[in-house]
Amino acid sequence: MLAPPQVEAVAAALELSGERFVWCVRGPGVGEEKKVAVPEGFEERVKGRGVVVEGRLGKAAVLKHRAVAGFLTHCGWRSVMEGMAAGVKMLMWPMGAEQYVNARLVVEVGMGVGVCEGEDGVPNVEEMAKKLKEMVEMKGEKGKEIRRMAAAAAEEGGSSSDDLERMVKELCMMGRRGT
Repeated sequence: MLAPPQVEAVAAALELSGERFVWCVRGPGVGEEKKVAVPEGFEERVKGRGVVVEGRLGKAAVLKHRAVAGFLTHCGWRSVMEGMAAGVKMLMWPMGAEQYVNARLVVEVGMGVGVCEGEDGVPNVEEMAKKLKEMVEMKGEKGKEIRRMAAAAAEEGGSSSDDLERMVKELCMMGRRGT
């Protein structure tokens, strides 16, 4: 969950960018009392070009919509794979563990740019707004290519499918050998 200064920075960047958006803000997990709150008056100021949704959205389905240019992600593996499969650009904010490595991979394939790092980091508003605008402008062929490659890899006979099958066979062999 983002801290108030982080939420304020994201809101300010969305507002400053002038781009259309859907911002899904989730409340805290079970047993937590505080709720993620967007800044006072934010929704009114962005009315007509931005929507704030409380709760969860079916991210994979939303990312596949033709109007979506990209999304802000913490760079968890599932989010990265959903973004790649949908062929959308990512604004990356890794917060821990493998997320930093995932973010580097996304940059290497040209599907994203960093906006912040660390769970305590606060993005620079002007820089984030600029990168958001650039992300919307660079929507296109690279995303389509990545989307095709991801779909082909996941299909039966594709590289991901074959790699998974080989790994399962190897694990089964190891189990038979008692190692």
